[in-house]
Amino acid sequence: MRTLAVLLLAALLTLSLPGRAHACSCGERPPVAEALAQAVHVFTGKITALAPASNDPYAPLLATFTVTKVWKGAVTERFEVSTDATDAMCGLRFKEGQEWLLYTDRYREGVTSASLCTRSKLLGEASKEDLPQLGAGSAPVARLPLPAPAASSVTASSTASAASSSPPSASTPSGSAAKPGGCTCALTPAASPSWGIPALLATAALLLRRRQSRSRRTDHPRRALRGPLSHLDPATGRRPRRH
Repeated sequence: MRTLAVLLLAALLTLSLPGRAHACSCGERPPVAEALAQAVHVFTGKITALAPASNDPYAPLLATFTVTKVWKGAVTERFEVSTDATDAMCGLRFKEGQEWLLYTDRYREGVTSASLCTRSKLLGEASKEDLPQLGAGSAPVARLPLPAPAASSVTASSTASAASSSPPSASTPSGSAAKPGGCTCALTPAASPSWGIPALLATAALLLRRRQSRSRRTDHPRRALRGPLSHLDPATGRRPRRH
């Protein structure tokens, strides 16, 4: 009975787990020079506004900075940076009014973002190591530069025609799909669903049926014995004769 109770409790706990679980795991942070080379933007600024990007509780936070100094990238005086909602999701603990040294590492939905896995830190902590190595820096730009003009549709069309008419490479393995730029991506089967919870519940039900079956089998002989013994003569210990 104890084993059955443990199995049922484990099944209930598994079913009650939240839909999302997060844990941030970062490797060793690179030195200042390497972090500067890897970053998209590096700047210092003060958070003047902070809000979630959407109503989703797991949506990233969107922080607006008033930028003071820039070491890398085109950064305007007012600049937006996103980070994940909690530090368990590798998000930075932004608070309005804080001053930060930020190393942004990627774009997410058109906004540059930073995480715990970068060298981003509060400005007071950055004065010991990062700021002396970064140097003087420069002022933020007044506006972002215009994007480079896209290639003409004629050139794009001719390039697409040439790519479609060229024969496939012989080095492409079977079961793989070749993509532009020489990238070969192997096709992998979709992940199969987890059957752990149904199997656990089925095992618990089977154990319950076996226990009920045993209790029925052991209960019948006791009923049979109680019947004849109740008719014995208490004086002689024998069953009385019927006339």
